[in-house]
Amino acid sequence: MMPSNRPYMNPYLAGMGLGLVLLAAFVIMGRGLGASGAFSSTISWLVNAVAPGHAQANEYFQGYLGDGSTHPLKAWLVFEVIGVATGALISGLLAGRARITVEKGPRASTAARLLCAFGGGMLMAFGAHLARGCTSGQALTGGALLNVGSWAFMIMVFVGGYAAAWFMLAMAMMTPLYKYGFFGDEMSLLVAFALGIGFGFCLERAGFGSARKLAAQFYLYDMSVFKVMFTAIVTAMLGVTYLGWIGWLDLGQVYLVPTFLRPQILGGLVLGVGFVIGGYCPGTSVASLATGRIDGLVYAFGIFAGTFAYAEVYPAIKDFVNSDAMGQVTLPEVLDVPWGLVVFAVVIIAVVGFWGATAVERWIGGKS
Repeated sequence: MMPSNRPYMNPYLAGMGLGLVLLAAFVIMGRGLGASGAFSSTISWLVNAVAPGHAQANEYFQGYLGDGSTHPLKAWLVFEVIGVATGALISGLLAGRARITVEKGPRASTAARLLCAFGGGMLMAFGAHLARGCTSGQALTGGALLNVGSWAFMIMVFVGGYAAAWFMLAMAMMTPLYKYGFFGDEMSLLVAFALGIGFGFCLERAGFGSARKLAAQFYLYDMSVFKVMFTAIVTAMLGVTYLGWIGWLDLGQVYLVPTFLRPQILGGLVLGVGFVIGGYCPGTSVASLATGRIDGLVYAFGIFAGTFAYAEVYPAIKDFVNSDAMGQVTLPEVLDVPWGLVVFAVVIIAVVGFWGATAVERWIGGKS
């Protein structure tokens, strides 16, 4: 007998869980979490299987195919995303939320919802590739490491999301162990799967397998996305900071996404719009489809289509994508202030933000 639907986890507890999974990725692998790269590896493999000549001639696909010595699906992020689906399914089954359905508002038709899911997935794919990462690989991972481009990206995700939500409302729609040779590439794939399980479990427990709950952030009546994301960022940020200070984690060995400011600002804006239109981001779409949401599956197809389209136009926009290169740079370096001071400021901003988010929820709830 399936259990009845359990309430979603407290967003701060879910954020702490997600932050600890992210911290574990830093300590064990010297890299953070991600999702969109798994879609890129998969679509590159599919195109190469169907049209190898075209794939080999395309610079974007070639970046994932390499010299052919390693199968493109034998990638860390692919195994992590499989883990995400597994963890989300486990959580959904335990909570009684795993079922085949389409997440949509009461006034949206199924066809309209699936069309938005596909279109949002395509927009998200463009935004994620412009920004060199999505809400997992850029916002969470880079945010915890105080990466300049990641914070610019994250701000623009919310700007784009709120702008798209306003438009939709107007239309009445809804220590790195790996880096020091403690284990090899084969074991790293098992680590990716294990970390993915934790990632997916936390996403589903937070309610992020539901497009309606995710989109609610941008309509201001449920600020769980903000609460979970920033709790995760603060948890992982404090973890890497203290582990670095006591000498247990070499931050110099943790991968930091290079900053390309203008592409990441535009990518964040585009991804935010796709987030609201489609209702998901790459990681949450995997959690959604793993628990039976058909719209999550359609969104994933949209990501594949968007990734293919991006690869096709990449030669024409390559100069812009690689513009404003700042290298691997953090906020403390740009602001020329101590790391600890920026960490303290981010914690204060997060606490004030949590208070403000709760106040907004109460205000909107009182008006409805």
